[in-house]
Amino acid sequence: MEPTRPDSAPWRDVLVLTLLAALYRFFFVWAMPRAIDSPDAIGYLRFAQSMAGLEGGVANTNLPLLYPLLCAPLMALGVEAEWAGRIVALIAGLMLIPAVYFVALPLFGRTAARIACVAVALWPWLADYAWRISPDGLALTLWFASFALLIRAMRVGGPWAIAAGLCFFALHLARPEGSFLFLGSIVPAALLAPDRAALVRRFAPLAGVTLAGIALQALVMRIVAGSTAVNTRVTNPARSIEYVLVERGTEAAQALFTLAFETLPLMVGPYLFLFAGVALLLPSKMRDGRAELALLAFAAGHVALAGMSTYAEPRYILAPVVAVSLWGARGIVMSASAMLVGDARRWAVLPIAGLLAWQALTTALTVLPEHLGRLPRMPHEYRIAGEWLRDNAEPGVIITRRTQIAFYAGMTATGPGETEPLPDLIARAQRLGARYLVVDERHGVAASPALRPLLDPANAPPSLRLLTADVSPYANGRVVIYEILPP
Repeated sequence: MEPTRPDSAPWRDVLVLTLLAALYRFFFVWAMPRAIDSPDAIGYLRFAQSMAGLEGGVANTNLPLLYPLLCAPLMALGVEAEWAGRIVALIAGLMLIPAVYFVALPLFGRTAARIACVAVALWPWLADYAWRISPDGLALTLWFASFALLIRAMRVGGPWAIAAGLCFFALHLARPEGSFLFLGSIVPAALLAPDRAALVRRFAPLAGVTLAGIALQALVMRIVAGSTAVNTRVTNPARSIEYVLVERGTEAAQALFTLAFETLPLMVGPYLFLFAGVALLLPSKMRDGRAELALLAFAAGHVALAGMSTYAEPRYILAPVVAVSLWGARGIVMSASAMLVGDARRWAVLPIAGLLAWQALTTALTVLPEHLGRLPRMPHEYRIAGEWLRDNAEPGVIITRRTQIAFYAGMTATGPGETEPLPDLIARAQRLGARYLVVDERHGVAASPALRPLLDPANAPPSLRLLTADVSPYANGRVVIYEILPP
């Protein structure tokens, strides 16, 4: 392992690398403008509005608390809801740089820590999550911050154990799996501690702080919501275990296999994955084997938890993917060091140059399709349709498959049934007093096939009056807005 001298000024590295990450993220949002892309995002914003005491807020204790809790003060100060969510996500995404640096520094040395942070700073999908309205980027940063503090807590003790406990409690509030990552942290803690006595002495205050925070949360939830549930996924542990291991055991195993052997290598990318193999498989006299095993155990536990969700969602394994990239950075350092011998010296810069070239290529492959006339990844037509309704229609209930449209319109929405025939849908909408029906091509007609004919206004029945059919600028992302006439 490369020694770290007291005068090595790690915070100078962190400042420069965080600035690099910020510049890349602002370039990314300029090249790929944002729009709310999921109903979950609206749930978080509504919850934050409720916490801020604003009109339109809806409390939802089925969502993790920390992200909306951080958004609420910005909203209370007058920041528009969507921007409040993006600002919190951006700050959390930038704080990933120091968190990764201070995990990589004691494990792999300063050069590898720098390279790992360059990879994180210039990674397109991490820049994407830095602008998403979701708790995933926040949880990712807290994952690495918790592990960095766990290293210090087990090797130094003292106030570091308290700090680690607070960070694990924040991780518990950020994502449901945070609770189980805290419980499983005893394994990496045992690998990091110098002996059993130190493990007990240093892990006890860490666990005490985290458990005290969870107990306080349960008390507050009892007062506010009438329930002591502290994990949004697990309210009945016995029932949850039966559900995952018995009822959906096959799906959980398939999800775990997909995440570990397909999704993770694909997300890491062939370049960093190759060098991660170099770091893990080739011997080296300068390595902290126990700390590497601790990080490996922490990441493996996270993948197992993601598999237990029974869904092979890539966002569920963001942290293990970044963890593998740390070994990729070490592999690059090992390869460059091997080239510093003899005639190979002139080629030593190639592994680092290759990383920069790979990140530039993945950035181009992510950004360029947005500017080649294709339907963009972000559903901008939902924003456009919602703002058109806001500016041109009286308030009312909207029938739509995508709640983003209603959010941008400042109205409420209800969805059509997946198999609901069109006459039944219109009759139900009239009974409800719904004012508008919005048909979108991107997702809506696939989820409710009965709506597909309405993409052509000529197929509309007399109970629907066309308001606009040309609100979307995308030929294969049409949005048609109708007024629902009274019976």
